[in-house]
Amino acid sequence: MEMLRWRFIGGREDGCAHSKAFKSKPRALDNAAKAFTFLHTNRRTPMRCMDTEGDEAWSGRLHMCLHCVFVGKKPRLATHAERTGHYLFVDVSSKHVFCTKCDDYIYDGEFERISRRSRAQAAFPRSAVINSPWLPTSVKDHAAFARHMEQQPIVSSSFTPGLGLRGLCNLGNSCFTSCVIQALVHNPLLRNYFLMGRHKKTSRCRLRGVWPELQKSEYKEGDKIEARWASSLRWYSGQIRKVNENGSYEVQYDDGDTEHEVHVSLIRPAVDKSAADAESSKGDKCLGCALGAIFFDMYSGETKQFSAHKLLYAVWQHSKHLAGYSQQDAHEFFLALLDGLHVHLGGAPSGPPGVSASTIIQQIFTGALQSDVTCTCGAVSTTIDPFWDISLDIRPIAHMPTPQKVSSGFEFGDELSPTSGASRVVLKPSAAEDAAGSEPCTLEDCLDRYVRTEQLSSSIFCSRCNSRQQATKRMSISELPMVVCFHLKRFEHDLQALKIDSVVRFPETIDMRPYLAESLRADPSLPKGDDDSYEYSLFAVINHHGTMQQGHYTSYVRVTQPGEEWFLCDDEAIHVASSAEVLTSEGYMLFYIKRQLEIE
Repeated sequence: MEMLRWRFIGGREDGCAHSKAFKSKPRALDNAAKAFTFLHTNRRTPMRCMDTEGDEAWSGRLHMCLHCVFVGKKPRLATHAERTGHYLFVDVSSKHVFCTKCDDYIYDGEFERISRRSRAQAAFPRSAVINSPWLPTSVKDHAAFARHMEQQPIVSSSFTPGLGLRGLCNLGNSCFTSCVIQALVHNPLLRNYFLMGRHKKTSRCRLRGVWPELQKSEYKEGDKIEARWASSLRWYSGQIRKVNENGSYEVQYDDGDTEHEVHVSLIRPAVDKSAADAESSKGDKCLGCALGAIFFDMYSGETKQFSAHKLLYAVWQHSKHLAGYSQQDAHEFFLALLDGLHVHLGGAPSGPPGVSASTIIQQIFTGALQSDVTCTCGAVSTTIDPFWDISLDIRPIAHMPTPQKVSSGFEFGDELSPTSGASRVVLKPSAAEDAAGSEPCTLEDCLDRYVRTEQLSSSIFCSRCNSRQQATKRMSISELPMVVCFHLKRFEHDLQALKIDSVVRFPETIDMRPYLAESLRADPSLPKGDDDSYEYSLFAVINHHGTMQQGHYTSYVRVTQPGEEWFLCDDEAIHVASSAEVLTSEGYMLFYIKRQLEIE
């Protein structure tokens, strides 16, 4: 068992002091070249450990001495070094150089160049393509890249690290994902959930599954186990060979190596490899895991941009229609992401869930809309539907298409419940709007239109009247979410695809009391007067620039620590923004959070 740890610090590529001493000897590099050439070209001669007898000589991790022709397994190298004074060996499989005096793998640029040259000669002319491994950046290239990054400012000079302000790389028309991610990352409730590790602590990842309890307090001789280095996360298979008196264990690994003292905290029972691999691949598709990793990256204190490709891939797996590199609608991506998170965190895969919360997505985003259909006789049919966002029409009244009359499907009986097939509705504008064909100029105007009583375009059958009657319909909010998202419907797909550029002004704080259901407003147990229980504060805005055929998404996010400040997020770049700049932006999706949160 070994972890490859190259000694390459600060751009050094001259290896260690011992490799320098080796290279200073006559013909040392020639011998190294012969060794590398043999290892790259040898395809017929099997290699074995020269210090081991029997079948064990053919197994394990072999190394070749660069000083002589000795070949041995890792545990035998120290013995050979003591006997001969030879201390540099090359791994037969990986071609990495190991120094017994450093007791570590080293990176030596000269050895690496010899190895690459020998590999190229061995490949030609049998192959025209040589797959090159990753190589550490040279000092010259590293300095040039550092100068380039200094010339590419990512954030404002007043930026304070650790506040979730990091740019996101554009992965090819992926600005619609970046702006939604920025809005979610700066949602205080989601931030607290993921940074506290709640997704993993509660084992709510439906895809990854729940691992069994892997830690044990003690093991016995012969137990099949896995062990790792204290500085590594990789586990290696083996078995307990001996229980030491100090409580540690002697471990025999499957590759032939033996470690004499392994602490119990670095050991776990062997697991089914095929099941582990399957669970790991599923975890790569879990939106909860992917978004949690983004939260940790964003709040790590780093300020340079990074890629959110794992989250994008997970969304593609959940919502196949969003897969690919074409531009998509940020609102559609937002709903798909919430739906995927809800499912992967343990919720039912049925779109917006019921009002009773079971996942963090429901607890934060789910509210309830109430639809009241009222007959002329006074009978009322009420329907409650959950929502994740509220889509608001911003078209001028005069420009709205005239609906055709259709069958309603509503019946009024003792229960006053509607059947399927609701009637299309016609907005009944006020006299001023009808005369001027005016556009709603504020978010409050859009909400007033949303909850205004409307006349149904066709008659309905009322069980109380026992005849078809005219009826009205009114939408209202029967339960407010902790975070409400307003979607301004700027894209129209009726006769032709076009964007509505109507100016809609929105406030930093909005009172949602006027838009509640009448029964809720009449409840004497609820706060009244100047109480701010229904007030919401703006914390994120998503904007769309350009046309439907060629556009770009950006977002504004609010950071409240150490002082309240707005930032513009434009893919990789983040800039300080003023409140006036935010409130006069076009606005496509508006995110408000409740100022007073009820903690249960």
